[in-house]
Amino acid sequence: MNDTDRLIKMKIDYSSVVGQKLKECDELMKDETKLNEVLDRLLPLEKQTRTAADAISTGRILVAIVKYCYVAKQWEHMNEHIVTFSKRRSKLKQAITKMMQEAYELVDKTPDLDTKLKLIETLRTVTTDKVRMIIEEGKTTSLFLINYLKFFVENELARVTKNLADIYESQDKIKEAAEILQQLQVESCGTIDHREKLEFLLEQMRLFS
Repeated sequence: MNDTDRLIKMKIDYSSVVGQKLKECDELMKDETKLNEVLDRLLPLEKQTRTAADAISTGRILVAIVKYCYVAKQWEHMNEHIVTFSKRRSKLKQAITKMMQEAYELVDKTPDLDTKLKLIETLRTVTTDKVRMIIEEGKTTSLFLINYLKFFVENELARVTKNLADIYESQDKIKEAAEILQQLQVESCGTIDHREKLEFLLEQMRLFS
């Protein structure tokens, strides 16, 4: 267990239970039509791990659900679950961050532009809300945890936004591409490294020129 997870005291360790359950679900998902059955097995377990403050196990389940939705080609289900999980005001926000990272990796694997745009918009909405939540809870949450989460969330938001701007530019929607990048206000993102921040700023200048 890493330092971040130690900040929240785990009541019960579900790692072995989750490991066994995910093996069963991996077998079931060899048949893509079994997604609903898999979700019926995992969602109650997710609630148990979350209630027990087992952040690692919760994260494993959330990542698996995103993967299984991808395997089953159920992108709408994926978007719905991402939004649902992110709205739960649990202290295990690092588990949500793991899920978001997994979903971001799937952006370029979407089957068509419409699906990609919907996933990007879901990720942008959720990550924006998470940044706001992290800032609001800064007075009551460990500074280490705040910085840990803010690092991943800001970077995810920046890259997803850049992806969306690239799509707009490919459609000759230069104004929309410029505006979406301008909304990012990357100069105020303290967790993005200087090289990448400079690249974003240069891209903003190019689109506005």
